[in-house]
Amino acid sequence: MIAGRTINGCMAWGSAVRRRTSSSTTRTMWRAYRFTALQPVPFQANRKTGDGLNTQETLGFYVQDMIELSPHWKALLSVRYDEFDQTFRDDFNGKAELERTDYTLSPRAGLVWQLDDVQSYYLSVSRSYQPSGEMFQASASNVELDPEETTNYELGANWNLLQDQLTLTAAVFRLERNTQAPRHAAVRFRQPKPACLHL
Repeated sequence: MIAGRTINGCMAWGSAVRRRTSSSTTRTMWRAYRFTALQPVPFQANRKTGDGLNTQETLGFYVQDMIELSPHWKALLSVRYDEFDQTFRDDFNGKAELERTDYTLSPRAGLVWQLDDVQSYYLSVSRSYQPSGEMFQASASNVELDPEETTNYELGANWNLLQDQLTLTAAVFRLERNTQAPRHAAVRFRQPKPACLHL
């Protein structure tokens, strides 16, 4: 109860599980020349410079609630938890492995002013994260990087015109992105044990 009024709401929740495996082989090609007695003869050569298996596992949970504060005001509250695990097995360099796990919590809050059945205005703030492994396979250059943090501020409006036959929307937003120093991740390096020969 707020000021003698019952608060109505609409809550939703869910989960997401994903596993993706991909293999990659890198080859380097260059152009060279063989010199004969008369003139140089061009030829092309290539060699393998990388080979590995990349595995990504994602587990996520979210909950969202739209709360009706009054006939003209609504509040939106939500939060999402994600666990992102990535493993890269470097088959080119003796099956060495790089592993990284990120844990992120993404909140969102918004306020909607429903002036009437035709027009509404809203303000929202949200924060989200993008692990580097979603775009690139784990490597020595990025395995220690924290997920990119994005904060979004948005102000917008919706109009339903011509008896809901025409909908117009407009929004102004600001995105702030920040790549942080290593802090939250669990990073593990594993090298295979060398084979031993006993005589």
